[in-house]
Amino acid sequence: METMSVALHLSTRQVVLMQAILTACHDDDGRPFYAHAIDGSFGPWTEKGVCAFQEAVGHLDATGRVNTETWAALLAAGDSVLDSLQGDDGEPHNWDPLPDGIFAQVLRLCQACITYAVVYGPGRAAFDAARFVWVVTQGAFGVGSGTYPTKRRGPAFVCSSWTYFVIMYVLRLYEVYNRAKAGAQPPLSVVVTSSPTIQTWKNSGPWYGASPWFRKVSATGESRARNGRVQRGYLDLLEFWDRLERDPRSVPELSVWEWASAARGFVHHTALVLVDRANRTIHFVDAGGWKSNGVFSGTLMDIQTIRTREEAEAFSKKGWGRAYGLDVSGELHVTQARPMPGLAFEVAPGKVEVAWEAAA
Repeated sequence: METMSVALHLSTRQVVLMQAILTACHDDDGRPFYAHAIDGSFGPWTEKGVCAFQEAVGHLDATGRVNTETWAALLAAGDSVLDSLQGDDGEPHNWDPLPDGIFAQVLRLCQACITYAVVYGPGRAAFDAARFVWVVTQGAFGVGSGTYPTKRRGPAFVCSSWTYFVIMYVLRLYEVYNRAKAGAQPPLSVVVTSSPTIQTWKNSGPWYGASPWFRKVSATGESRARNGRVQRGYLDLLEFWDRLERDPRSVPELSVWEWASAARGFVHHTALVLVDRANRTIHFVDAGGWKSNGVFSGTLMDIQTIRTREEAEAFSKKGWGRAYGLDVSGELHVTQARPMPGLAFEVAPGKVEVAWEAAA
């Protein structure tokens, strides 16, 4: 990594690293210093995040300008996150710049990690250097437990589970790539696997099945909130399937479904929906979720593959297709992903892999 010598001239890589650190580090109220795109552009939101970081450190002037002292504090905060990486070999980290093509992939992948809440971490995590893949095994922790205080002295920066994953992936890529043998690299990808004890909604653990805000839907597909309101309709899985049969191009290959629970105002549920248009197949990845102060933490619950309308109908009747039969208090939001050339995904029992082909 280039060293910082002047305050006003930041390289794109430096800004990316800065944004990743500000995303992973939280203030005393649990809010990340930066919660926007990691795009390498030092804009007003990045400046605001720097200012908040400076205020939290205490001995820095809260100007929003990145001087040498601020840069040193940012790197120290980043190192403290790296210190807690499971399986770290303890060797010095290599900050040599990545080639432009690989760096572009890191940016895309990092942005996807932030955009699509299926990617949680760390759980039980390991980086497979041979495949250039980060593997996250879910189920080791309950919802809301993925917080990791830093080991450095000073402000107690706390990384939520998903922001921890983002910074770990980006920083680990720098280290592993520079140790890799010369030659063509395989695509960057993320593999998410579920714990053997957390496979389906029926046996996904007492904290899930016994929670009072989880409900089966009625025969009509309605889900009744505890306050008596009835939420119905939305964009259910049957409608999604019918659209796939009528006009495959009308269904996004990658979308995120998110809704709120009535039991607690900050509880959200998230699913990632992958559509194989050519084979008329829908992969429904239940990510679970817990959202507090805009930060996700959670556990991969289940992966369902749907190949026929009958399977989609049966899935919906179980309560999955219509907001999972949750005690729903808000609308179901379906977000179509931005076009991502080179997107590929593979789904197997208990595993989903989302990959991006090498940048041109």
